[in-house]
Amino acid sequence: MTRAVPFLVLLAAAAASPAAAQDNPDRKVVRVEVRPAELRLAVGQRATVEIVALDAEGNPVPGAFIQAFANGAEASFDLATYQVEGMVPGKTTVVGRVRRPTSEGPGFENFYGVADVYVSPRPVTRVEITRARKPLFAGTRSRVEAVAYSDAGPRDDVRPVWWSSDSGVVAVGSDGSVRAHMAGRATLTADVEGVDASVEVEVVANPVQRLVVTPANGGGRVGDVLRFNATALDGRGDAVTAAEVDWTWRATEEQGSGTGWLEAEGDHDAAFVAYAPGRYRVTASVGGAWTDAEVIVTPRPDRRTVELIGHGVVPGGHSTSDFWVFEGRDGRDYAY
Repeated sequence: MTRAVPFLVLLAAAAASPAAAQDNPDRKVVRVEVRPAELRLAVGQRATVEIVALDAEGNPVPGAFIQAFANGAEASFDLATYQVEGMVPGKTTVVGRVRRPTSEGPGFENFYGVADVYVSPRPVTRVEITRARKPLFAGTRSRVEAVAYSDAGPRDDVRPVWWSSDSGVVAVGSDGSVRAHMAGRATLTADVEGVDASVEVEVVANPVQRLVVTPANGGGRVGDVLRFNATALDGRGDAVTAAEVDWTWRATEEQGSGTGWLEAEGDHDAAFVAYAPGRYRVTASVGGAWTDAEVIVTPRPDRRTVELIGHGVVPGGHSTSDFWVFEGRDGRDYAY
């Protein structure tokens, strides 16, 4: 082992000698080109590029060390084959680079070649209607939804165009909103890039006569999630489980229109959040039948200083961790 050390040192010195450095082909490079300079691919389509390092006379430099990559998620690049594959619609670039050693002292100069890559979605091959309530009750609102597919999977970048065969029975908006007007049948059609799918819907007389909302009078603090349930009843007092409840809200004082949020959860439930204290009204309706729930929202307690009572090390080499604040069963706020 003692004799090998001088030999290794000699090899390293020879590799770093001026003569060896001058033989580095990267020193001759003044330009890098990616050919062709523009690619247009569909998702899943592949093409091969050529990346060339050139000298001052425009001649290829044999042996130049070229680094290459795709500069975005829209395309992938295989360094072994120089194949580019479209991944998601959009624009990206394929980049080739040579790092040429500087003529004086340590350091490098970078020379880049770039090709633009435009990735387009694959054409729609089928449309599937994923939501359409049957039957609909006259005078009520609902929604229809559809998904377009290419041979590579769902197309999330397109929206269907809807129309109804009889808008007097049931009308459909461009966003898939449905309004049932009168008893009868109609066909709703979704079209995406000339490919369509249809569903027949039936409108029947609305059996709902009244609704019961629970709780009828709600309350909480600003930011609390208040949940409501509505039961639709017919003239005999029996539950109409097929009813789809439409939920709305409004402020009954001067809070303003942007001080609340409401979202339906299934056919009969809703969640409401108030961003400002005051009185609100949450309304459930099925056609001409409706009822209100009155809500009183109070301010949250004043902000308090967080008192540090201890600390610990997060295991596993993580540099940080989440800080969770929640309301306990006793009504107090906790954090961990």
